[in-house]
Amino acid sequence: MALTAGPMVGSAPMRHPIPIACLGLALAACSPPSAPVAPAAPPAPDAGGAVAEPVAGLCTASPARKAPMHFWKQVGSLVVAVQGQEPVSVEVRDSSGRSLETAKVSNKKEMRSLAAKMTCRVGGVLYLAPAGKPVDGMLEMKVLAAASQDPTRDLQNLCGVPEMPQGFDPSQQRRVAVEIYEESLGSTRWREWLFTLTGKLQTATEQDGATLRKKAGEELAAAAKQAGIQECWFATSLVSP
Repeated sequence: MALTAGPMVGSAPMRHPIPIACLGLALAACSPPSAPVAPAAPPAPDAGGAVAEPVAGLCTASPARKAPMHFWKQVGSLVVAVQGQEPVSVEVRDSSGRSLETAKVSNKKEMRSLAAKMTCRVGGVLYLAPAGKPVDGMLEMKVLAAASQDPTRDLQNLCGVPEMPQGFDPSQQRRVAVEIYEESLGSTRWREWLFTLTGKLQTATEQDGATLRKKAGEELAAAAKQAGIQECWFATSLVSP
């Protein structure tokens, strides 16, 4: 599907629907970056056809609960075989439906890791993961990528004010925001910036984490100013305690 994505962004600060899956997690834990997709020799092709070519660079693929609304396109799909409500294999297909690679998995965690890597192999950054318990059979998940690279639109996204319940402290607000951004950022520039930051925060001490957030906030604020965006909510949030 020639899907278009993420909330439509204009000159005004954008507001996002609130996600709930990350509320109990630390900022870094919301979006650990996948390991870079190695350009080493790909696995041997299976009976379905050629293997997906690895895409060099940091893999920033993540699941999304629903398809973004604008600026996105489908670049492939993942087909998960489910038995006893557990995934047993994952297959990646290109945009024409050709099978590129199939691998067995033994649990949901392994499936999520492999799904992210396969999403990156076909040039995607989001895969649509259905809510609820899996049903036995074959589950197809669309893989999406931004229709075009637009770092300025992502800056507007990052600087808009996410919509969330009253009473959240700055740390809780950041946790919610990170998940929103994972499902809406489309440019390589700002997806890698976000995933690199959250990856570093995973292993940082409290003091080092504050330093990392301050530096990232200043970098984001400078980029926003250069793009003509006067106020940037996430930049301000990052430098808050």
